[in-house]
Amino acid sequence: MSYAIHSFLAHREPRRWAAPAGFPSSLTPRGLFTQDAPSGLEVALTTASHRPSPGHIRRAWDKRQAGRATPVLLVAIYPTAQGHRAALCGPTDKQMVHHDLDPSQVERLAGHALSEPTHHTATRFLLANLPQIDSPLPGLRNVGLLATQELRAGVPLRADWQSAVAKSTPLLNLRGTKLMARLGFGVQPLASDAS
Repeated sequence: MSYAIHSFLAHREPRRWAAPAGFPSSLTPRGLFTQDAPSGLEVALTTASHRPSPGHIRRAWDKRQAGRATPVLLVAIYPTAQGHRAALCGPTDKQMVHHDLDPSQVERLAGHALSEPTHHTATRFLLANLPQIDSPLPGLRNVGLLATQELRAGVPLRADWQSAVAKSTPLLNLRGTKLMARLGFGVQPLASDAS
């Protein structure tokens, strides 16, 4: 489980947390990341020795959330033949469980939510983005632009694909003007809310 302990949200310091009574023994608490806001979002990181069942994920979320106003995103990292994968549950209810996700994508999603100013905006961000996390191209809204099949299967076959991936990977965690600058654009403030 070294991926989960050493890589997940490596730029943030996790707090320790203990499994409450009734927490599934198949999941081991590894770290708790909290949003710096009143009743801030909690990202509760766990590990499992194999793909956890939806019932165990839901019960773990329920025990961590414990009826509080605080939204909780429960993340479980587990090994598969294809490498480590992640399961998610939350932030406001335990019904939706997502399995077999890329842990680095889950990390970026959680990191962005934790950087939101309030637990309301963090929750809205997660609720807007979680439904598409199981899509063939999560994070990409392809509406009438190109054929999704070509984006998923054809584009990675291009000769310049590997170099494009290598150049873009360091930009994945950037937002706002930092991202624009690294993409080669200049940003000039025009007013208090415009650039």
